[in-house]
Amino acid sequence: MEPPGRVEFSNSSGGWLDCSASGSPQPTIDWVHADSTTVTEIHGVRRVLRNGTMVLLPFPAAAYHQDVHNTIYRCVASNSVGRVVSRDVQVRAAASIVAQAYKVDVEVLSASRGCTAILRCVVPTFVKELVRVVSWVHEPAIYIYPSLQGDGKFHLLPTGELLIHNLQETDESQSFRCRSMHRLTRQVVVSSPTRLRINSHRGIISPSIVEHTAHVQVSQDEGAVLLCVAQGCPSPEYSWYTHNGPGPLPVLSGPRIRLLGPILAIEAVTGEDSGVYKCTASNVGGEASAELRLSVATPIQVEIQPNVLSVHMGGTAEFRCLVTSNGSPVGMQNILWYKDGRQLPSSGRIEDTLIVARVSRENRGMYQCVVRRPEGDTFQATAELQLGARLV
Repeated sequence: MEPPGRVEFSNSSGGWLDCSASGSPQPTIDWVHADSTTVTEIHGVRRVLRNGTMVLLPFPAAAYHQDVHNTIYRCVASNSVGRVVSRDVQVRAAASIVAQAYKVDVEVLSASRGCTAILRCVVPTFVKELVRVVSWVHEPAIYIYPSLQGDGKFHLLPTGELLIHNLQETDESQSFRCRSMHRLTRQVVVSSPTRLRINSHRGIISPSIVEHTAHVQVSQDEGAVLLCVAQGCPSPEYSWYTHNGPGPLPVLSGPRIRLLGPILAIEAVTGEDSGVYKCTASNVGGEASAELRLSVATPIQVEIQPNVLSVHMGGTAEFRCLVTSNGSPVGMQNILWYKDGRQLPSSGRIEDTLIVARVSRENRGMYQCVVRRPEGDTFQATAELQLGARLV
């Protein structure tokens, strides 16, 4: 069992990393740092159990150590055949953050009657990465939760912004609170109540884009929401286009796609949904547009062919690293080769192929192809090189 790529925990709870491996003879499990030095026990701070689990014990904020609580670990499995390493495990403890109280405020982008207002929950920078908006409260006790489509009047986006459509004068008397949660401590922090401001514009005002999500990143099969809000009088009409070819193509509603004025919602995204989108807001006074990019992270599968190779002394061994996503080959990747847990030099490597010439006893063992994504995630596969008898 390979450990996860990221482990986050609070100083009050502590954390642990599990790792196990199978082989003959049964492998032993150790842990190493990013520089391949062995992880040792630190009394009251870090333990390595016999079953391969590394335990990071709860600790007071004053005992925070970056080289222990905010670092990269790797699991190592080894036996007499060879040695393999796991993916990088980025560990992050929230000690320094948990020790500080924080509060959230609400920012209101005002809008005209009949248009859309945006309420944003403002989280302090020092804790922003660990806090998410879980809901908004329409006072006194109506809870609004994230969704792809909203209910026509209120729409809480997965990113935390609350949209209030078709503003009327009566909406100015309504109050709203933002509810946020620290994802490690589960602490809930609620903002003070905030009221809307509605502008009273007269005459024709050409649309202007006041808010749009320039880049949305989601994983395959998740939902994606692209936001493009314009202000103008009369209220603008919205059109959406894909912009990935010679010219723009209109986006059409379908089983997975919802066009909701300033929102384009896509359910169960695939790699084919990736690309550049364009929204256009128009009224009798003119039009305004913005480009938005959707990136979809698809799962990667890594395989070494062959996974077991027997070569006689003095012969040549060749391994190929195959990287696919949803069954299709993936383009150029950052590929590293390891032998018994140690990175090999680039010599002898041609893109996705590793060639071992004049095989000797020192070359037998376990080989790994490790693929590293720009986001930092790693994927790997393992193969064994055996020494075979020379044919006479």
